[in-house]
Amino acid sequence: MESKLNVVISGEKKVDFLPYATSFLGFILQMISDINFKISLTTIKMITKLLQMNCVNIKKHQMQLATALIEKLSDSKVVIRQAVLKCSALMLVQTQSTWFASQTLKYLQHANWHVREGALFLLAHCFIEQQNE
Repeated sequence: MESKLNVVISGEKKVDFLPYATSFLGFILQMISDINFKISLTTIKMITKLLQMNCVNIKKHQMQLATALIEKLSDSKVVIRQAVLKCSALMLVQTQSTWFASQTLKYLQHANWHVREGALFLLAHCFIEQQNE
């Protein structure tokens, strides 16, 4: 599925896909929390690709996306957590770093230490990004 997305968003097919990119993001958001790690990982990679191409209106789904990604940091698989951090870092660049930091602060008291660790990493990234703004 990820390779098909690469085909769709490259070349002339990209123009056909762009009007639907934000709706597509809204549709696949629900699959981040899937219990099957392959589905979650593919979904996160697809969202990362959409963010890299800067072809989605992130503001429409930013709260839902930030929450789903940060909650997914509790996953036991390191590959999922790494993908989440990469995707979150891209999202942070496309949103206001202060907004993202305020969303991340909520997770510093999370029961899962992976989430707390990821939240600290993302907060540090917010501070760095804010200096660059």
